[in-house]
Amino acid sequence: MSKLVFLMSVTLASPAWSQDHSGFYLGGDVSVFETRYENLTIEGDGTALGIHAGYRYVIDSSVFIEGEGFAAIINGGTNDGSIDFENYYGLTIGAGAYLLNNFYGLFFAGIANINSEDVDFGSRKDDGIILGLGVGYDITPEHSVGLRCSIISVDGTFGYIDTDVFAIRYSYHF
Repeated sequence: MSKLVFLMSVTLASPAWSQDHSGFYLGGDVSVFETRYENLTIEGDGTALGIHAGYRYVIDSSVFIEGEGFAAIINGGTNDGSIDFENYYGLTIGAGAYLLNNFYGLFFAGIANINSEDVDFGSRKDDGIILGLGVGYDITPEHSVGLRCSIISVDGTFGYIDTDVFAIRYSYHF
């Protein structure tokens, strides 16, 4: 136990590696999601495996902005089997700050497109907005891990559709 406390103390006291590192990054993520339909009694859920690529610009030693593109393959559908979710992709822009050495928080917003297969209506593409919050930790100047929570809101054919997404991410900074 004392070794763990020592390692945590050294990690938190270490210099903030990526705080001065503007540049491109590329990574992958694993997500779970839940979908709610405003005017229907059905719900949906599933998992997703995705990639992301972006650029982070450091404004000063603790504040940054970033833009990102993402895409994911979905494994999920509605509880009644009427809709199979296939994939989603989009663009976000965000701002964040380092809170403790290599630990940061951020918020982001953007646009998303969700593709699904409806048994009654065939292939569907729905556009929406995405809003989210995230936290991350820079393990080294190149490697970081993070957690993100977001909501994708779509004004679809049957009313509003809200999807909560929870993602675990890994990014490599060039």
